[in-house]
Amino acid sequence: MSSPKSQRWYDQDPVLCQALESLRQACDKYQAQVALNIIMIIVEHQIETRTLNSVDDLVNTLQSSQEQTQEYYRRWYDV
Repeated sequence: MSSPKSQRWYDQDPVLCQALESLRQACDKYQAQVALNIIMIIVEHQIETRTLNSVDDLVNTLQSSQEQTQEYYRRWYDV
């Protein structure tokens, strides 16, 4: 459950918080499968809405955000 002092973005929703905690405790293989499924959903959505970005654009955006964040991999799900 979330507390008023919670600072994680997903603590606001108890169901999402519980789902992410279950995923955090899962093995690496399961985490990777879930991540790939999320990526597929995003790509399908982009295709449906015709907002698909090129891979180069996505890589450049990621690199740019990594440069702005000193500790990019500070959370278990950042990997």
